[in-house]
Amino acid sequence: MNKTRVPKASPEPLPEMTAFLEPFAPLFRRHTSRDSMERYLTGLLTDLPHKTCETIADVIAGTTTERLQHLLTDAAWDPLELDEARVKRLLELHPVTDGILVFDDTGLPKQGTASVGVAPQYSGTLGKIGNCQIVVSAEYLADDPASSTPFHWPLSAHLFLPEPWTQDAKRRKQAQVPEEISQQTKPEIALGLLDRARLWGVPIQAVVVDAGYGDNPNSMSARFPTCARWRAPSAAVCPTRWPLPLPRLPSTAGAVSRASPALLLCTRSKS
Repeated sequence: MNKTRVPKASPEPLPEMTAFLEPFAPLFRRHTSRDSMERYLTGLLTDLPHKTCETIADVIAGTTTERLQHLLTDAAWDPLELDEARVKRLLELHPVTDGILVFDDTGLPKQGTASVGVAPQYSGTLGKIGNCQIVVSAEYLADDPASSTPFHWPLSAHLFLPEPWTQDAKRRKQAQVPEEISQQTKPEIALGLLDRARLWGVPIQAVVVDAGYGDNPNSMSARFPTCARWRAPSAAVCPTRWPLPLPRLPSTAGAVSRASPALLLCTRSKS
């Protein structure tokens, strides 16, 4: 039985969306890709309970499921270039001198087996082991002089590839996983995101992680040779845990400690 869906957006772009997307237009070679990106983002802003290319195309005028799927799978644009441009744009709009980088991972529950990286693994979203993908993400927080609420936004993210995927050449080929992609632990992925943030010019005063990232003290401390102090949130490898709440490095550190059991990993040396 077909459902009649109520349209949730005009065929014409929102003026605010047009202004937001204008700086990123050169990253899309074809105007059809730029148009599809605008329609896709407009769909993500709706109150649809489950957002897919199909459900968005059903309620957003001026696009189709095929156009949106082409944007996400076959269109020529570089997601890292887009991430970098977005981050630099945010830093232009909200200049900051210091901030905190927060690492965490998110489980994306899945029913099938074809999505890249899907496997039975622990998911904080589910609160148990389940069939899911895991994404390691970096969130940036900094003081906002104009508000009591911290200025924060997602910096970047990277999909975790479990060992069954790295060892299965046929499965990798079917899912179009590039050959140069190898297995990395979640802390290794987080350190790669940290390098990415530094490369993009993000000012970082401290890095905050949860206990799942504290079991690699050697690889972590090697990235912070000038740190004034380093505390792994895993008591097994570092019994001297940083006390909670976190010291206000900027004031957002307090907000982080109240929001989750995150612990201070490292602060920049003052020497």
